[in-house]
Amino acid sequence: MANSKFAYVKLFEEEKKILLNCYFVVRIDGSDFKKFIKQHEYVKPNDLRGLNLMNECAISVLKNYDEIDFCYGHSDEFSFLFRKSTKLWNRRHDKILTNVVSYFTSSFIFNWKKYFPNKELVYPPSFDARIIVYPTEDEIKDYFSWRQADCHINTQYNECFWNLVLKSNYTHEEAYKFLLTTQTKDKNELLFTRFNINYNNLPEIFRRGTIIIRNKNYKKNNALKINTTQHVQNDEEWKKQINQHTHIENSDIDLCHISNVDTNNNCDPDSLKPYPNDQSNTTDKFITTHENLITETFWNKYDFVFKKKKELKCKEYSHS
Repeated sequence: MANSKFAYVKLFEEEKKILLNCYFVVRIDGSDFKKFIKQHEYVKPNDLRGLNLMNECAISVLKNYDEIDFCYGHSDEFSFLFRKSTKLWNRRHDKILTNVVSYFTSSFIFNWKKYFPNKELVYPPSFDARIIVYPTEDEIKDYFSWRQADCHINTQYNECFWNLVLKSNYTHEEAYKFLLTTQTKDKNELLFTRFNINYNNLPEIFRRGTIIIRNKNYKKNNALKINTTQHVQNDEEWKKQINQHTHIENSDIDLCHISNVDTNNNCDPDSLKPYPNDQSNTTDKFITTHENLITETFWNKYDFVFKKKKELKCKEYSHS
């Protein structure tokens, strides 16, 4: 085509590039996933199989693209943080966007049977995606704090909604109207008094989502250990796991200090003890956690996220 008379049509193509020396996030969202979840009979209000499938897809993306150091996801979305110095595909916007979302989608289909062994895919899922550019680390921290706050709000609402529908025989419309004017403290009270559910005792993966970090202290000669949830053999066992809620948690709601998130918790964020700044872990290539990332203590613990490997090596030598 290059030497043909038709080659001029290539002049109509636009090439958009991502601004140099800036971080950027690729956020992937399930497209019309309410329909997909209903059609494939996900457990309500939270299906651990679906969440672990999404997490495995995210790890697959991190394995395939070395320029991603951090990602966060909940429900049907995942956000991937690219280094500000990345030169992947010469920072071509469309090239990066389409490759990441298509790889995530194909990983979802490829791994489906591992998490839903008794359920055939009725139709292929689809995901949309966007790229957001951020100039500094502060905006990056606020972005991921926003996504985790959204996880908390959605999880609490869904927990109330589906318990009203499944246990109190409300219609969807009745449950929606009942919750329309409720605040966080009202939802907590509803869950506890009517359904004997302490929201703070729900598994962290439901309340906080999943954080996956590329461990820059990882050494290739050490054994690779990726923490994964043990697979169960059938759907009924999954339902038992999810409904038991035996996970022991801290009783504090992590978002108590965020002004735009209503909560009846009175904890003092300044009293939170810092995480130990232990970066000696060299065996896990990817760190999977469900911690509260809306405090600076989280970013202090994983401060290597924003550092280059050579900076970490210099720090290591200075302490040796």
